[in-house]
Amino acid sequence: MALSEQDTKLTQSIDTLDKKIAEIMIKTFKVNQKKIKTSLITSKRLPPQLTLSLENSTIFNNNDERITIKNLKKGDDVSVYAELDCIQKTEDEITLLWRVIQMKQIIHYDLSVSLFKKDIKNEPVIKNIPPPPPPAPPAPILSLSSTTTKIAKQFAQSGRNSI
Repeated sequence: MALSEQDTKLTQSIDTLDKKIAEIMIKTFKVNQKKIKTSLITSKRLPPQLTLSLENSTIFNNNDERITIKNLKKGDDVSVYAELDCIQKTEDEITLLWRVIQMKQIIHYDLSVSLFKKDIKNEPVIKNIPPPPPPAPPAPILSLSSTTTKIAKQFAQSGRNSI
């Protein structure tokens, strides 16, 4: 799969992961650096590429319907959730194998045209929303001043009697 040349965060992350795994493999298995195959295939004339396994992966179109890899066309853009599946060690080399968990075909919008079209209706998307419940009745207002005054007077009188 060809990766974006503009967004370098993914390629940098994969490169960093490759280097950390290589360091561990060199220390643990005393492997020669030259035997460790990097995940990314780079070329001056082509964008960075990553080999991915599609075994047991799920693919969706832009309407979130399940499709097969055969439904994708050359040049289609996709969004991919991938994971480092395993590290394969042979006598000749060590390879990192990546697996696609899910893939989704994405569509591009023509950004040369206004996205603020005037024919967009201002209607709710979901029309079967039940009406809200009626508001709760207002809470009764209690007059604490008369009650407080009575308690204060009783307290004051009981205090006089005890002295």
